[in-house]
Amino acid sequence: MKLGLINSVWIHAGQPTEYGLRKTKELGFDSVDICTDPLGIDVRERRLIKDECDGKVHGDLPPGQGVVDFAPYLREIKDLNIDGAISIELEYPPEPDSIVQWVEEAYRETDRRMQAAGLRD
Repeated sequence: MKLGLINSVWIHAGQPTEYGLRKTKELGFDSVDICTDPLGIDVRERRLIKDECDGKVHGDLPPGQGVVDFAPYLREIKDLNIDGAISIELEYPPEPDSIVQWVEEAYRETDRRMQAAGLRD
């Protein structure tokens, strides 16, 4: 099992993203979820985050773009008869202007996988 950290802990402490990414690695975390406003950061910081996000270190890509096989997890949820909601957590897109397409893709791919598992009609 991997251990991750949401980088908002660094932001709330007044530390920049670059510092948070470096310290998170130094401390031994396996992954980090980036929490920032993509329109509130500069091109250099967006590039830093994009370079760090490979679907293995960070897992908040639209389903199908990363490395997680969601099918076994969704089957377990179905088998356990859990009646609730599944929420999508996304990194921001590499290009902020493509945010709508990024969210549409995440919805479409998650919906497709949930339907295949029998979790949605």
